[in-house]
Amino acid sequence: MKSLILAPAIFLYALPLFAADADDVRNAARKLAAADNYSWTIVTKGGQGDTRPIEGKTQKDGLTWTGMSGRDGIRVEAVAKGGKGVVKTEDGWQPLDDPATAGIIRKSSRYRWLLNPKLPAAQVETLLDQTTNLARSDDGFAGTWSEDKVKEWLLANISVRRGSPTPSISNAQGTVTFWLKDGMLFKYEIQASGTLTYNRNHRDVQITTTVEIKDVGATKVTVPEQAKSQTS
Repeated sequence: MKSLILAPAIFLYALPLFAADADDVRNAARKLAAADNYSWTIVTKGGQGDTRPIEGKTQKDGLTWTGMSGRDGIRVEAVAKGGKGVVKTEDGWQPLDDPATAGIIRKSSRYRWLLNPKLPAAQVETLLDQTTNLARSDDGFAGTWSEDKVKEWLLANISVRRGSPTPSISNAQGTVTFWLKDGMLFKYEIQASGTLTYNRNHRDVQITTTVEIKDVGATKVTVPEQAKSQTS
């Protein structure tokens, strides 16, 4: 009889703990969003094998700069604000809908991400809605990422030949970990793994994406006037 009484008690006690943990992370993300400015870096390991970091800077009025260097040594930069954006090409800063940008945009899904970046503060809010079993870990908060999102993430980071059938993912598993300092979000990491089936071949894949936030309140977004004028 005692065990029947204790089990529901433990279950009910766990619910507010999970809610409190999620609220801590959400409040930390909102604190970051309210900051005047901040910078971040994104490093992805696995998938296409490109670990070159994406760099970003944003300020409270929405002006955001992102950049990365490709494996061919070409530096790609983009500036966005309020739904408008430009990308740097050999011919200078060009609007996103300009044909001159098409070749760059097609090179990599990560390049396309530069043109429509999701700020870390906003992405964490979305990740929290997709995460279950969130609990305090040794130095942060860790939870289980939804299976559908794991599959979506893996497919977005795996390169296949154009025109080939879309690969399928099985055994999808993922975790999301958040780190806070003084009530502020400063790092989060997505780990996703699964079995890729492509052209009747099976391969285990694992992709880890780490986002680190820095220089909160001390970041200056400086962009050329040509780029700034096209996003204002």
